[in-house]
Amino acid sequence: MGPCSYSGINKRMALYLVNHYEGVRMVEFESFSKDNITGTWSGDALVNDKYYVRFTLWNLGGEISMSQLTSRNSGEVLEKRKQIDSKSDLDIDVRYGKLK
Repeated sequence: MGPCSYSGINKRMALYLVNHYEGVRMVEFESFSKDNITGTWSGDALVNDKYYVRFTLWNLGGEISMSQLTSRNSGEVLEKRKQIDSKSDLDIDVRYGKLK
């Protein structure tokens, strides 16, 4: 499936990102895959050309979580919002880099 097949899922992941983390200007989705054993879906992305993250979706319409893959030793991490926002429209640049 191409990026258009996942556009609704990618929008959910991008909204999760902007609602839970400060200063998000851009997200570039790079991969998306399903683990048939657990039933989870994973999506890797680059945020603000700097931070690598991995989203996990518990089934396609289920709960989303996110892990930062960038080394914390550098002190370069996305800052969590003190209070979760509830935006429903994306006002960031969303790209589909290497996503196939």
